[in-house]
Amino acid sequence: MMVGMSFPIVGERSANGREAYVFESWGPVENYPAGIVLFRQGESPEVVYGIEQGWVKLVRIEEDGQAMIVGVRSRGWILGAASALAQKAHAVTAETVTWCRLRRMKVEAFRHLVQRDEAFSWYVHQMHAREVHRQLEQVVGLGCQRARRRLEQLLEELAREGETRCPLRQWELAQLVAVTPSYLSQLLRELEREGVVRREGGWIVLERLGHV
Repeated sequence: MMVGMSFPIVGERSANGREAYVFESWGPVENYPAGIVLFRQGESPEVVYGIEQGWVKLVRIEEDGQAMIVGVRSRGWILGAASALAQKAHAVTAETVTWCRLRRMKVEAFRHLVQRDEAFSWYVHQMHAREVHRQLEQVVGLGCQRARRRLEQLLEELAREGETRCPLRQWELAQLVAVTPSYLSQLLRELEREGVVRREGGWIVLERLGHV
C-alpha cells in the first residue's frame, strides 16, 4: 500500500441542497483549461479562487521530489482560503484537472470580506469545518476500512456531485484511495464485473450512480 494521506473530493453546497454561489461580488468569471497551475506550494498567497465549475487537484511535493495528490476540489470551494487567513505560504500546489470557471479575489479583499460580512464568514467557517471532519474520517478510514470501501466512498461522492465520469486519471485516483495503481486496477475490474463502472479510453465512467 502506498504511504500517504487520502482525502475525498470536496465541494460545497448550501444547506437546502443547491450549489452555493457566493462569488457574485467577486471579479468576473475566468475560464481555465485543464493543466493550469493556479498557485504553487511554498508561494505566498496573493489571490483566492472561487470554483463555479470544474475540478482542481491539490498536490503536495515532498523533500525527495515525490508528488502526492492530497485532494480534489469542486464547485463552491474557495481555493487558498486557509493560507490567506493564516497568512502562511501555500502548503500544496493547485492545478486544474478539467476546464474550470473560476473567480478571483485579492487576499486583502478576501480577509476584509471575512471580517465584515457575517454570512460569508460563516460560509468559510463551515467549509473549513467540513474539511476537518472529512480529514478525521479519512484518517480513521485508512486504519479501519478496506481499500474497496474507500474507493466506493470516493465514487459515491462523485455521484453526489452529478458526475458521470471520474475527472481523475487512474494513477491519481490510486493516490487518493492510498493503494498502488495495480491494486486499483484490480478493484476497478471487480466494479466493472458488477456493472458499477466501465473504463473508456483511460477514464472511469460511472454507470450505476445509485448502486455503488
